[in-house]
Order: sequence, then C-alpha cells, then structure tokens
Amino acid sequence: MHNDDKKRDLKRINFLEEENRRTLLALDEILSFDSYFSSINEQTTKADLFRKTCSHLNVFTDFQSIAFQDIAEDRSFRTIYHTGAHDESYFQREVDNQIERRKFSEALREKESVSSPLSHGQGYIIFHCLYSKNKVFGMFIGIHKENILETHYTIAQLLTVLLRKTGYFLSLLQKYKRLHKEVRDLRVEVKQQNSALSSAQKKASSLDEARKQLLANVSHEFRTPLNAIIGLLDLMRDSENLTEEHRDYILTASHSAEAIMNIIDDLLCFVKFKSSPNSLDCCPGSLFEIIDSCRQKENIYAQRKNLHINLYIAEELQISLMFDPQILYMVFQKLLSNGIKFTSSGSISIKAEIIEEDKLKILAKFIVQDTGVGFDSNNLNFLSLPFTQEDTSTTRNFEGMGMGLPVASLLIEVMGGKLKCESTEDGSSFSFELPLAKA
Repeated sequence: MHNDDKKRDLKRINFLEEENRRTLLALDEILSFDSYFSSINEQTTKADLFRKTCSHLNVFTDFQSIAFQDIAEDRSFRTIYHTGAHDESYFQREVDNQIERRKFSEALREKESVSSPLSHGQGYIIFHCLYSKNKVFGMFIGIHKENILETHYTIAQLLTVLLRKTGYFLSLLQKYKRLHKEVRDLRVEVKQQNSALSSAQKKASSLDEARKQLLANVSHEFRTPLNAIIGLLDLMRDSENLTEEHRDYILTASHSAEAIMNIIDDLLCFVKFKSSPNSLDCCPGSLFEIIDSCRQKENIYAQRKNLHINLYIAEELQISLMFDPQILYMVFQKLLSNGIKFTSSGSISIKAEIIEEDKLKILAKFIVQDTGVGFDSNNLNFLSLPFTQEDTSTTRNFEGMGMGLPVASLLIEVMGGKLKCESTEDGSSFSFELPLAKA
C-alpha cells in the first residue's frame, strides 16, 4: 500500500506540475495577446483576429477543430473562420444538433463556456459567447477529446479569459473600423472643402482683379470728361463778359467737379492700399515741406469759410527723414479737409513733435485739431468703414461719401501707425504716431 500511495502522490504531483506549466504558458499567451491589438490596422479582419486567437489557444490545450461564427445582418450566425480535423459540414451538423439541445442558446444566455457530448463520435463540443459590454459579436465553437471544463479547471478558466479578450478585441476592431471610416470620410470631405475653398479663392482673386480693373477703367472714363469740364469751367470763369451771378454758377460747378474727382481718387487709393498694404515708396524728404505744402493748398478752401490753418513743427523734426511723401501728403489732406468741412468758425491746427529718438530713427507724433462740431467718442465705426458718416440721417448738415477718414486711417496703418480720435465741446482732435528712419 505504501508503494501505491507513493505512485498516487507522484501522479498527482505530475498532474499539478503539468497544470502549472500549462497555466504559466497560458498566462504568457494572454499577456502577449494583449499587445496584439496595437498591431491592428485598417486591413485587419475578423478572420485575422480569430486566427491569432487559435494560435494562442493551441499553446495550452489541443482542440481537434475550432470555428468562429459572427452575426449576419439578418441576426443569424454564420461561420467565417474554421480550422482543424473536421470539415465545415460536420461542424454545421453538430452545431445544429446542439442548437436543438439548447446548448447554443445556453452559451448565449450564460455568457460562459458550455460543453456537451458530440452527437456523432467521441469527444465534446464547447461553446463560448464572444461579447463585450453585453453586446454579442459571435460564438466560439471548439471540439475537444476531453470535457476540459470539468477535467482541467485551470485551462477552462484561462480559455474563458482568452475568449473574453477576443470579444473585447472584436468590439475594439469594430470601433476602429467605424472610426477609420469616419476619418476617411472626413478626409474626403476636407479634400472637397479644400478644393471648393481653392476654387472660391481663385474666383475671389479673379473678382478682386476684375473689381480693381473696373475701378481703374471707370475712374479713367470719369477723369477724362471731368478734366475737360474743369478746364472749360476755368476758361469760362476768366471770361470778361460774365456777370457775377454766372461767375458764381461756374465756380460752384467747378467745385462740384473737383469734389467728384477727389471721390474717385479716394476710391482708388482705398482699393489700392487695402489690397497691397506694402506698396510704400520711401525716400529722403522734409516733413515740414510736405505738411506746409498741404496746409497752403487746403488753406484756400479754409479761407472761404473765414478759417485759418496753423502749423507747429518741432525744430528737431526739421531734418531729412525717410517716408513716402505722396502718402503722408494724402493723410494730412484728408484730415485737414475733414476739419474744414466740420468747422464753421475758429481754426484748424497741425502739430508735430518727437516722442522718442535714437541714432537711427525717431518716433514722431502728429495732431490735427479743429474747433468744429464734435462726435460721439463711443461710436467710431465711421472712422474705419468707407461710405459711412457718424450722422446717417437724411437731414444731416455735412455732405460727402464718408471716405476721407477711412482713407487717412488706412494710410496711417500702412505707414506703421494708428489713428486716434478725441472729441469735446470745443472741437475734435485726430492724432497718430509714426516711426521714421533718419535719412
């Protein structure tokens, strides 16, 4: 009896060692199976996943045959992967018999491994539902010579772990496919949107070129007859046979023609620098000469309203500096014209002073101040929007296109400054700072 006990103990030890070996192998396979999903890409199929599951299963137990079924659109189960000693027709007959025995439905209901003796031949068939978060993706079907769910408890547990992971991976694979499709569809949509955007940009560019060309052509067509009208009016005004009344008529017509010419110049200037803000032509020059030249010309219009334009330029600024004389002249012309328009009595003054200076450049500040009617300091939209005045009523006292200040503001920004405005009961003040290089 003593020898029999030793044999039984030895057999038990061998059995436990074999179980431990299988368990360790299975755990290693499960750990390596976890890393498998990182290699899944858009070409991965369910069959690839089932093939990988079989390679891990066969490490710690020997199934005679294995099949995996998924769910078709009509909610029926279909075999999409099969391997082993039994052909698919045998498999299907055996599955149909087990369905009649309700083993298939039991596996679906319990979501655990279920075994049953084979209907034909020796061995057992094992079912395990493939699911994740209560969603069923298919069924594992294996044929084994033993009922491993009862004879090898550890293997049965490891089998359950591995097949649950397979169900989880099926869920991730489905999500991956759906996400990849969404990304692919999104890429197609983005490509279409980019194509549409590119077409719109080309169309907008063509429209912009056409708009500028139209303005250039229209302005040319306007300028030609306007120059003739202004020239003929000047000749008529110098005639000796005119009465004072007729002379006033001609003067009014001449001023109106010049106003139209100024509007055309403003439109062209605004379009030009809005589309090409870096088109400055800087050269050495004198601030005093440019500003004083503008003051003298605008002073002619100011004297008609008994106004006077004063000029104060700091001596430190009366040196040669780098700037675009035409642009700077236009800025002061717009600001002075605006001051004259909105001032009925008093004067307009121009001040220029230095804020900062070093060896290479200076920061100059310019102020144009009038004693005219003020405006609402909280509503400065009319300073940046063309064709807009602060008073938009039909009974406003001051006519015009509302182009002067927007053009001046745009030109100041082109030169690197920003137009600032203040208004009180005593008048309005427009100021800006410009960085200017020493010549």
